[in-house]
Amino acid sequence: ALTAQTTGGSNTAIGYQSMLVANDAAADQNTCVGYIAGNGITDGQKNTLIGNEAGATRLTTGDKNTGVGAECMGKAGGSAMTNSGGRNSCFGFQAGVSLAGAAADNVLLGSTASVGGTDLTTGSNNIMIGSGSGVNSATAASRIVIGTGLASSASADTTLYIGDNTNYLSYAYT
Repeated sequence: ALTAQTTGGSNTAIGYQSMLVANDAAADQNTCVGYIAGNGITDGQKNTLIGNEAGATRLTTGDKNTGVGAECMGKAGGSAMTNSGGRNSCFGFQAGVSLAGAAADNVLLGSTASVGGTDLTTGSNNIMIGSGSGVNSATAASRIVIGTGLASSASADTTLYIGDNTNYLSYAYT
């Protein structure tokens, strides 16, 4: 844990190769607990990652993210989160594995929440609750998706979805 860290500080890393590559003054005030948790963080700060492979390889420079659950915000592949991607909260197995790029201010709750759609690269202010819930747009904004396996339509920002992948209600709000 923290084997490369020579600058920066106030980090807590517990677990094999947790925060492995952090070596920048900006890699500060992170808490990573679990096998390879946060091992890709280079200069992200104020991140909290708890769980086996939480934030592994994908979270590199994002700030103020919270991930609790095995592989949440983690190693499922795709683009790495960038410095501007932050303030995301993910809870559950593989919750938030579709977050990438500058995705910010999203809340994902449930096993594989965010997997039900497209990688969310610049989308913000979305809420996904339920196993496999997601959005079908890389730029989705202000969508609320509640249900198992339910993914929002590709072009429906500021819309609420409730149901499952076959039966759901949608409501556009402003």
